[in-house]
This record gives sequence, C-alpha cells and structure tokens, in this order.
Amino acid sequence: MSFSLDIITKKCDNVYMMMRKEVDVKNNVKEIKSVLAKLLATENLSVEFANVETASFDVEKRILRIPTMKDISDEVLDLFVGHEVSHALYTPVEGLEKLKDKPKNFHSFVNVVEDVRIERLIQKKYPGLRKPFFNAYSKLKADNFFKLDGMNVNDLLLIDRMNVKAKLGTQIDIPFDSVEEEFMTRAKTTETFDEVFALAEELYEYCQDELEKKKQDDPEQVDQYLTSMPMTGEHQNEEDFQEQETAQSDDNQEETGSESEQSTPDTEEDENSEEGSSAGSNPTQEGDDESDAGADTKPAPKANMTEDLKKTKGITPGAKSLTDLATQQSTKDMVETDTNKQVRYLDVPKVLKIDDYIVPFQEIKKKLYEHWNVTPGSKHETTLTKNVKEFKKDNEKVINYLHKEFEMKKQADRYARATTARTGVLNVNKLHSYKYNDDIFLKKNIIPNGKDHGMVFFLDWSGSMADNMHGTMQQLINLALFCKKAQIPFAAYGFSSEYAKRLDPELKANRQSRNMHEANIENISLLELFNEKMTSKEFNDALGVANAIGSMYDRKSRGDYAWWGLPRDMYLGGTPLNHCIVLATRLVKDFQKKNNVQIMSTSFLTDGSSHSIDGVVGYQEDRDNVSRMRHNDDSYRQAGTLILRDGQNQVAIRNNSKWSSVESNDITKGLYKLLKMSTGANTTGFFVAGRNEIRYAWSQYFADWTNREDDMSVSFDHFKKVLTKENATTSTKSGLDELYIIKGGKALEVVDEGLGDDMNGASKQKLTTAFKRMGRGKLKNRVILQKFIENVA
Repeated sequence: MSFSLDIITKKCDNVYMMMRKEVDVKNNVKEIKSVLAKLLATENLSVEFANVETASFDVEKRILRIPTMKDISDEVLDLFVGHEVSHALYTPVEGLEKLKDKPKNFHSFVNVVEDVRIERLIQKKYPGLRKPFFNAYSKLKADNFFKLDGMNVNDLLLIDRMNVKAKLGTQIDIPFDSVEEEFMTRAKTTETFDEVFALAEELYEYCQDELEKKKQDDPEQVDQYLTSMPMTGEHQNEEDFQEQETAQSDDNQEETGSESEQSTPDTEEDENSEEGSSAGSNPTQEGDDESDAGADTKPAPKANMTEDLKKTKGITPGAKSLTDLATQQSTKDMVETDTNKQVRYLDVPKVLKIDDYIVPFQEIKKKLYEHWNVTPGSKHETTLTKNVKEFKKDNEKVINYLHKEFEMKKQADRYARATTARTGVLNVNKLHSYKYNDDIFLKKNIIPNGKDHGMVFFLDWSGSMADNMHGTMQQLINLALFCKKAQIPFAAYGFSSEYAKRLDPELKANRQSRNMHEANIENISLLELFNEKMTSKEFNDALGVANAIGSMYDRKSRGDYAWWGLPRDMYLGGTPLNHCIVLATRLVKDFQKKNNVQIMSTSFLTDGSSHSIDGVVGYQEDRDNVSRMRHNDDSYRQAGTLILRDGQNQVAIRNNSKWSSVESNDITKGLYKLLKMSTGANTTGFFVAGRNEIRYAWSQYFADWTNREDDMSVSFDHFKKVLTKENATTSTKSGLDELYIIKGGKALEVVDEGLGDDMNGASKQKLTTAFKRMGRGKLKNRVILQKFIENVA
C-alpha cells in the first residue's frame, strides 16, 4: 500500500508536536524529515543532519547522513531524503565490494545506473514522491546543479546524456540512437545491483569507444570536453602536481600492501573506509572524486590537460560521467558552512562497562580503614560504631513516622485503584428479586498490590561541596535508613573526577565503546556509598563511613574525626555531572532490571554546573591533512543545534548562546530529559544553594530572561524569601521532573533542637505550639527524605 508524501509528512508533524519547544521551525523541518526517512525505509535506521559535505548512507551501520544545506527547499530535501532512503532499501553492502579493483572512472558509471534504479524503485514504492522529485530536479536544473550552462548536452558521452535524461525526464529533450536507446531502456528496467554492475561495465566500454571515435572525428571537441570537467583548483600547475607525485612516491616506498592502502587518503575516503559507507548522493562516491568536481575554475591549458586530469586523485583521462562529478561538487556547494547553523551530535556510548566505572564499597572501606588505621577492637572502630548507634537512635522516631506516612500514602493509592467484580456465585439474599434484578451475584473488592519502588542517588563529589558535605551526608544517611526500613532497593554513589585521575589510562579507555559521535566519559568514577544488596553489617559500616566523611568537612567542629583525613584519590575534585548522567542511562536500567522495580526514582545532588564532557568520537585533520579518528573532538558544542541521542531517543538543543558554543548547562538539561526518555524513571534533583550560590540558582532555574522589561530583582527577592522560610523551593526548568533548591550550611543538618530551655512552667498553649514547631522542624530539616516521599508515594 502506498502513501503520499503529504500524508506521511502530516503523521510526522503529529509525532513531533511535542518537540516544537526544543528547536525552531527550521530545525523542526529537519526532525520531521528524519522521521519521514524512517517511515519511508520501513526500518529503524538512524538519520543524521550532520556536518558532512554530501549525503550518504552507511549500509553496514544503517545510518543515513544528510548534510545541513543552505536555504534548501522542502522539495529538494525530500529528493535527498528519498534518494538516500532508496539506497538504504536497495543498495546491498556486498555490491560495493565489487568496486575495489575497478578504476575510479568506472565508479561514476555505477553511480549513474544505480541512481536510475533506486530512484525508480522508491517512486514505485511511494508514488507520492514523484511530484517532489520532478519539482526538485526542475529547481536544481535552474540552479545549474548539473553544470550544463554553456554546454551542448548532445555532445556529451552517453553516460552523461543518460544521467541527465533519467533525472530531468520530460524537462529536457535528448535524442538517442537505437543502440543508445537500448542502453537507456535497460537502465530503466534493472532490478538488482548485479544487473546494474553488468550494465555499467558495458556502458564503460561503449563510452571508451565513443570517446576514441570523438577524438578521431573532432580532437578539439574532445579536448574541450575533457577540460570542461569541474575542478577544485587544488593544484593549478604542473609543479604542484609533481610535488604531490614525489610525496606519494615516498609514501609508497615506506608502505607495503595493496594499491588502495598506499594511496593518499582524503577526508571522505578515510571516513568511508572506517565506516563502510557509500558517500555522496550515490553509492560509490569516494574521496576527492567529489571534492574536485564543480568549482568555477579556469580551464587548464590544453597542453597540460592530461596532467590536470591526473590531479583529481584517481580520476584519469578517459571516459567518465562529468555530470555525476558535477552534481557531487554542486551538493558540496550547497552545504551550510556557518557553524551556528550546523547540526552536531553527542551519543550515549552503546557499550558502557558500568562495573568498571564503579568503585565498590568494600574497596572504599578497605582503603579508608587502612588510612584511618581502623582494626578490630581499635579505638577508631569503637568511634565509628558508637556514632552510628547514636545517629540511628536520634533519627529513629522521625524515620518511623515518615515510614508510616509513606505506607499510608501507598495504601491510599491502592484503595483509589480498587475495583469491584462479580464472583459468578449467586447471592442467596437476592434470589427473591431475580425477576426484576439482574444483579443477583456476590461481589468482591479487588485491591491491587502496591508497586515496587527503587531509588538511585548520585552525590556531587566536588570541591565546592566541602562546606555542605556534613549536612548532605546526614541527609543521605536519613534517606538510606528510610529505604532500609521501607525495604526499598537503594543505591548511592558519589561521582568523582579525582578518583578517575589515578586510574590506569588503558583501563579508563576500555570502559566504553568508541563509535562515531559517542561521548568520551573516561574521567569519572562512581564511589559506591550504599547498595541494595548490603547485609546489615555492611550497611552499618557504610553508615559509619558516610558519617565520618561528612564530619571531616564540618569546619566548625570535626569532633571525633578531626585528624583522620582521606586518601588522595578520595579528595573532592571537579563536577563531572554530565558524565554521570550519561552513565545513569545504563546504570539505572540495570538497577531496574536487577531489582524488578516498577517505580524508579533517580536523584542527583549538586551545588554547581557540570564541566564539559571530554569530547566525542569524530574525525579531525592532522598536520598532513589526513583525516583520522579522534577520541577528544570537542567541536560537538560548536553548532547551531546539538542533538543528544541514546539509541532511538533524542533531545535537540538549540544554541541560543551569544557565544558560538552550546552552553554546558543546556547540555545538562538535555541529558536529564534523555535520561527520563531512556529509563522512564522519575527524575529529581537537589541543588544545594549556599550563600554564594543562591543568585546563581535563581538565574538558572527561575529567572525569565525572555522579558527584559520585568523587574527581575523583585522575582529574586521573592525566591530568596521562600527559600529562607521553607528551606526548599521547586523548579521545573532544569530538565528534571523536579529540581529542589535547598538551603546549604546549617539548614542541611538534621540535629533536632528540642523544645528549648524556656519551657519550664510554660502554659499548655505554649507547650502545644512548641511541640508542633519541633515536629515540623524534624520534617523540615530532613528535606531530601521528605521530598523523596512526596515524589514517589
């Protein structure tokens, strides 16, 4: 069943209505066309509007790459999309292997014949594409896309006349003799790539003979034909070419292997050899074949014509499709070169060895105990044990109360979802009414079971957290005690850059896959503070470690832990928050699966912005102008639109920065959204706003900078007033479901102040008020636990 392009586009419009806030209208068109390509291909291929020179389809990895074009019309974009999708459907991977031993001149013959085949097949499959194809080629013809201005089409070789006729159809009149007409008919009826290849071989021989005949009949016309081949002007004189030949000769003396291995790789050639892709708007474009096509350069003198042809890196004198080379260069000329209008990608690595990123608690405990000199029966062990018991005792009543409240909310939700069903058993008390009452069966209430909860917590292990580490650890311990009490699977990690610095470089490099566009997140480690499988003994040890670390950062009173210190790799360092979110897309999924969790909660606690991800896997030119794989390509932020992807889930970030790069905070927000899409978890965050971070928190998560006429100071005063009164306020502008801005410093501590010293002899009303205030204070001080319960119960 065929669908018109308009119908498919309307479906795409509906799919992407939810994304209209992410990108502007122009970028929405790109997203719609991405979905269009997937619908046309009837497979789950990947579509990229990428920073590439020509459209291509990677037939092995099933990636369709379309360049970002300058002011391209919808119909021309439909043509490029439909053309490349047809390659995805009909051009076989193994077919390209046949070209390895063929001269590059021959490649253009295969391109032309294969284009005829795949464009016919895609229009047959989707008749709605016929009109856009016709209109698009009409526009391209008017724009001199085929470089035909000033040329007599009838003087071209058969391969070029076939190419132009196949694409323009009734828009151009080209005569063919009977032999040529047979070639044209065969091209229009080829069904397989093998037929294409065989026909291309015959055409190649025919055009070689045709060229020789033209040379005999009119040598001047042949010279004009050959010198009309579009050139890039890369080598304008014979001396330049001779230098290149010398350099290539030196390279060949140093290298051994096949001829293809010894040739100087170009940017596109290297990329295609890495990925197995068919570059250009055809399946066999290679290297600088296309880059040397179509530039407006002055034709070389006839005496140097042969040398100029050799300068095109593989294209030699003889029969070739000039129009094929010209269209490749014309496509390059249409590519958007303005960085602020280009699209780039950052992918979650397909392979993340999560266990290699995690530092297990037992390893942390061993390291700390050795540093602290904690041995069985030692004074330090006694200190740890005593302080854990005291902390648990001080918080027991509040934990029990909150646990009871949590269970009540769960039960209320269960009863709200309760249903009534007939049992099929007669109710003897209603049998007498059977003549006028159909409801004579017993009924029963069905109360569904409560859903299983789970939580993973990520704690910022950065230097700026030092002043708030004591209170934060107390909050975390309360959360751990609650989850243990409620039997909620719970894990907590500190995300650290300092620990990762001291890991073996090879170990770090092997923790993730390195495919094109994948994020490089080597420089992070997750310090395991709690996990869901801990025994009671291990859990108490974890409480002791967390309490001790937090107390060390209480600069006013370090207490028992004043001089214990920490190993160097446990020091606070940077803020690899974005790295952590990328890891969470895999870690949270594993946690859900392992614990059979139905309602998953993922929380992040930090007090600042993430530093940038360490680049993506890409291609960069080195000093020798050779394109090679680079693991630290940080140009991913230099884009008009940055698309974050995890499989088929993606989030587009429009660069609204006054600078040329996408802001790290916007990437953080986008990664939060991607995490939600990938895991389905409830996502919450806690931003610890100390005295120096309050205005920053307001500007990032509350201020509306779109309306400069507003009195922003009033909004800030209101924000500060609420935060002071409640200890926390909520933002929904962070990319998370909810971000809680919580006061730092003393407000984070969970030590209860009691009723006060002035209660002796106080009236009943005063005592009642004091008890209520104390009760509210117990809950208010445990802001992280309180918000967790509100969010999941």
